[in-house]
Amino acid sequence: MSRSGGSVIFVLTVVLHLASCGGAAPTQLKPLTGVVFVSAAANHTCTVMTDGTAKCWGDNNYYELGNDQKLGSVWTPLNVMGLTNVAAIAAGGQHVCT
Repeated sequence: MSRSGGSVIFVLTVVLHLASCGGAAPTQLKPLTGVVFVSAAANHTCTVMTDGTAKCWGDNNYYELGNDQKLGSVWTPLNVMGLTNVAAIAAGGQHVCT
């Protein structure tokens, strides 16, 4: 799958929520704009952005976020290293595929 220069991309505003496992109310995080596609796994979430990059956040115990650092949990979207012209992304288990 690849991006086409003539494709119409809908710009979405996604408001991110993090629900704690302890039953507490979700905490609203900073809105993420320029999102084309979102994929969520049990413990991490990734997006494709309008500029063709990808961002991920959540658990990073197995380097799921694609930033080459084992950071534990990260609740601010991080750029995935080395990806450009991303057309789709799928988060699952302890991995992400583009």
